[in-house]
Amino acid sequence: IRDVVRNALACRHPLSLLTLAGMAINAAKPESRLSLNSDRYDPSRLDRVLTGLIGIRNRETTALLAVVAELLVDDPAPRLRCRQEVAERGERLPRWISALPQADVYRAVRITEVFGDVDEIVIGVRLDGGHELTVDVLIDHLKWSSIADAAALPEPIDECLARAVE
Repeated sequence: IRDVVRNALACRHPLSLLTLAGMAINAAKPESRLSLNSDRYDPSRLDRVLTGLIGIRNRETTALLAVVAELLVDDPAPRLRCRQEVAERGERLPRWISALPQADVYRAVRITEVFGDVDEIVIGVRLDGGHELTVDVLIDHLKWSSIADAAALPEPIDECLARAVE
């Protein structure tokens, strides 16, 4: 895990580390993201994942824990646990991590397929340090308006939309 996170930290763009943190959360909480049945969520699974990460004491895992803490907006206890562990370690981390709560969603575009069967929502986000990313979500209205696909790209929304027009 150390090498994977180290490579993500070495990237110029935060998206790699954000993706790893999202994958860790999804591994710990798959049912809460994939099912309407919230009774299937097992909080001890997230606790075990966090315990494993906390047990690895290096800068890379500290950075991953810091990002996980900022993404766990709906889980105050695990979020606090991650933040306390990160604070105790005193590692110097990229500034954009602590500034994640101030991410600026500055533009959203809805592209509707001609028959209205599919909508594509494209969202532009600015992070601290001038980093931009674009989130693209495809909603299939023929399948109960469910998310059919989603992606995040490490570039500004205007570039993504210009490429789509081409």
